[in-house]
Amino acid sequence: MPMSPKVSQQYKQEVRDKILEAAETLFSKKGYYDTSMDEIVEESRLSKGAIYGYFRSKEELFVALQERQLEASLEQLKSTFAPEDSARTKLEKIVEVAFTAIIGTSKKACRINLEFDVAAPRIRPVQSRRDKRFRATHVFLADIIREGINKGEFRRDVDPDSAAMVLLATADGLSLDWATTTLDFDWKLLADQVKKLVAEGLLASPA
Repeated sequence: MPMSPKVSQQYKQEVRDKILEAAETLFSKKGYYDTSMDEIVEESRLSKGAIYGYFRSKEELFVALQERQLEASLEQLKSTFAPEDSARTKLEKIVEVAFTAIIGTSKKACRINLEFDVAAPRIRPVQSRRDKRFRATHVFLADIIREGINKGEFRRDVDPDSAAMVLLATADGLSLDWATTTLDFDWKLLADQVKKLVAEGLLASPA
């Protein structure tokens, strides 16, 4: 009896990614609650059996999509740093990447983030991951600001935790506005403006 061909890990990952991309497209257009698994099957052009072989439910698929996005965005931010970067340079790089390579890539990305936020209070795994994302990003930013204060680069009267929350709120607020309007934003200009405000608000005066 001939043996079934072995399916490679790369093939499995490609199929999984195809399912996630189909789901992301539909969730960003129609919303999580108005999208059915049958529609995801149709969008992915895979069989229903293939979909359920990777994800047992729409909720499980939604959570996996959120996890993939959270891991990618934080790693993308961290990968831009060089060992010699000052705290100011790190924050400027974070703003640049966040506004031009993460948030500002497409309205679809912003709209799927909005779906995660809306669903969070109703779906415990989504809420848990959203909390995890907020804490991780907040600590990441606050530690950089704290580093700048300790090295005399940033003002000592700045509270690192509060400043980090303000930066997060700025990014999240702009993302929300872009996702829910028909307007287009110049993300490069916004990044430059935020970097300027960060510099003016945080930098210590020359001795």
